[in-house]
Amino acid sequence: MCIRDSNYAPSAAALINGTLAHSLDFDDTHAEASLHSSAPILSAALSAAQMKNCSGQQLITACVIGYEIQIRLGLAGGASKHYNRGFHPTATCGIFGAVAATGHILGLNKNQFISAFGIALSQSSGSMEFLNDGSWTKRSHVGQAAQNGLKCAVLALEGFKGPQQAFEGKWGYLNSFVSGGDSKKALNALGENFETLNLGVKPYPSCRYSHAAIDGLLELKEEIGFVPPIETLNPLDTYHSKDKSFRAMADFIRQELGKPVTRERLKHIRRKWKGPLVIKGIMHPADAEAAVKMGYDGILVSNHGGRQLDACLSPVEVLADIITQVDGRATIMVDSGFSNGLDIARGIALGADFVFCGRAFMWGVSVLGQKGPEHVINLLSNELQLALTQIGCPSVNELNTSWLDAKT
Repeated sequence: MCIRDSNYAPSAAALINGTLAHSLDFDDTHAEASLHSSAPILSAALSAAQMKNCSGQQLITACVIGYEIQIRLGLAGGASKHYNRGFHPTATCGIFGAVAATGHILGLNKNQFISAFGIALSQSSGSMEFLNDGSWTKRSHVGQAAQNGLKCAVLALEGFKGPQQAFEGKWGYLNSFVSGGDSKKALNALGENFETLNLGVKPYPSCRYSHAAIDGLLELKEEIGFVPPIETLNPLDTYHSKDKSFRAMADFIRQELGKPVTRERLKHIRRKWKGPLVIKGIMHPADAEAAVKMGYDGILVSNHGGRQLDACLSPVEVLADIITQVDGRATIMVDSGFSNGLDIARGIALGADFVFCGRAFMWGVSVLGQKGPEHVINLLSNELQLALTQIGCPSVNELNTSWLDAKT
């Protein structure tokens, strides 16, 4: 949909078109910069083009200029750094792309462009808080970037002065919206290599990070047959009765999780998946042997933390026998009950290639939030090093059963 009604002011049309263009999450995307270009920039450029009655060629040129500015600014800032600060780069970078595109159409000179970017610095916005509740601001961010980009260009054209160092200044974009942006990435091969050519078209109307999972679901639906049609995935009523009591939900979960996983199903999964594949929950040498013969690359010895069967053996009790049975033909991992550095040392000494400590990280997140995992990693590393020092073992690579007490 494109608003062209003359009853709408150009800035209002840019707002509406930008919002609508991003609403289905079907707009083009740049993978490395992790943003969308057409929604904020084309929407603003169309309004400016109508104001100036410019040609199609001028419009296309303006859009490419805007795309390059937006994408390169995203690359300079680093997508992960920007996201980690809670910003939505399609909008925060998009307004500068909108300024570039509309400024070209409106005929801004060098000094006016500098002012327009400076004005946009104070208008650049877009918080990722919408992820927590699915609010509508994700869509409006993009429309506002288009609208405000056009306004900034018009203000500069009329003589309004903006800061002169919008990007590299002490409080400029690369020093406030991101942490330590790299301006060289913005300028690298500018005018020679066009990032616009790296824009991708989406096959599905959703965040591109979900597309691999969608591909997998569609393949499972087509070839394995246990995934229901995509259009019926949302309502829980598809799967169980309308009774939403705790007992009914518990019965539903027990019914779903209680279905047996047969060796035929495991063989089928191995045939369909060509990449590395790990099987979790192995607790007997015979099952480990079967997994190896099926072609599984890794075995995770686990009783799932004792949550599935209260009377199940501990993985430590069966780990050595499974390692002997596998005899190096697959990577051996272990979890369930491992919570500190000494536990990790024991698991590796018993012969495991990897030891998982998932619960420790959950505790870290519950106490320290986003900083929790890093704190847990430091704790586990220090505890492991301390354990090695106390037993006199020079490195993790030297750990084996000779370091364990015979009764351990």
